[in-house]
Amino acid sequence: MKYVSLAAIIATVGCGKIGNPPAGQGGAADMGGAAGASGEGGSAASGEGGSAASGEGGSNDDCESAEGGAGGSSSTGGAFGKACPWFELVPRSVRSLSASGDTAVGVNMIWRDGSTTIVPLTTWRDVASNESAAVGIASNGPVWWTPSCGVRPLDLVFGAFPANATELVASTVNADGTIIAGFVRDEQSWSTGDRDLFRWRRGHELEWIGDPGEDGYPDFYWDTFAVELSDDGETLLGLADFVYDEFKTAYSGFLWTPADGFSSFGLPEGYGGFTPAALSGQGSTVVGSVVVDADFDPRIYATIWTPADGFQVIEHTEGNFNDVNAGGSVIVGHSGGPGPGHAVIYDAENGLRLLQDELAPVVPNGYSLQNAIAISGDGKIVGGHARDAQNQGYEFIACLP
Repeated sequence: MKYVSLAAIIATVGCGKIGNPPAGQGGAADMGGAAGASGEGGSAASGEGGSAASGEGGSNDDCESAEGGAGGSSSTGGAFGKACPWFELVPRSVRSLSASGDTAVGVNMIWRDGSTTIVPLTTWRDVASNESAAVGIASNGPVWWTPSCGVRPLDLVFGAFPANATELVASTVNADGTIIAGFVRDEQSWSTGDRDLFRWRRGHELEWIGDPGEDGYPDFYWDTFAVELSDDGETLLGLADFVYDEFKTAYSGFLWTPADGFSSFGLPEGYGGFTPAALSGQGSTVVGSVVVDADFDPRIYATIWTPADGFQVIEHTEGNFNDVNAGGSVIVGHSGGPGPGHAVIYDAENGLRLLQDELAPVVPNGYSLQNAIAISGDGKIVGGHARDAQNQGYEFIACLP
């Protein structure tokens, strides 16, 4: 296991810091690996993000120029050539896996070809499918990682942030590491608490998307989050927090494209909220969870949405779906109770089943797989959370048979 020193991070990322937020206001909220949690991301930033640099577009990174693009060559797939099935404990939680599963990123961790690098005070939000780059948030601002250049401030790679931006958090990156998306705030949105979405193509200026309320949606939408980009970067899955019945709040999801703007999923009949958690690489399958509030006794059910079939709610067991492979055919998540619940895997042919059963030959005795948070683009590698017989928590990466 390797460590990147905190001093090294502060030395590089500290220079990319936007000014402190107004007193009493925090920085980036977090949405966690499991669907249904409020906020966005693995761990909260310390209330700062972005860069004080001014100007427009372009990268001034010598390392990136020498690298010749999005950064480094990707691994040759197949989970670094190790025969499946296998099961490996890792020191930090996994948030995102590459297409082949050879690279995983998460809270304070980059795992590549079976080797772990610890990056303190940094939550990595997403890794490019081709393993060329990852995007995250450090205590002093947004950061970018490539295999050959390591960790650097985001603005060093993508260019200076907009002059009016007081906070910027990048949440997702497309397949080849050329487009990112997230949320941004200016002075006005600091006072209201609102977040606007952005998309940013390398070598171009940041595209300030706004929020659903600015595109013909009801004005009761008051906050938005970027969840995931499609592989080509042309479709963005988002999450909107809105107010209804004067004081109640709920989540709903939407898609955004340059051609069509915002389009809402709405809600399946009888449900009070939809929390999207992941978008397939093709941009055609969304997974997450819906909520039923029966006399203040909410129940959460795993959900799939496609343009052709709309919502498919898995109602026979409570839980949520957290991630889907590139083709939209394999889904992972969590099934509730009894106790802390179970990690699950789903496909149309075999239905919902326990991940524990799929990995039974390689899971150590006494370990219980409780949540599956991420799956690789090829649908073979899974990352999640487990507990041992003493109820001690662990994080894992495993290859399916």
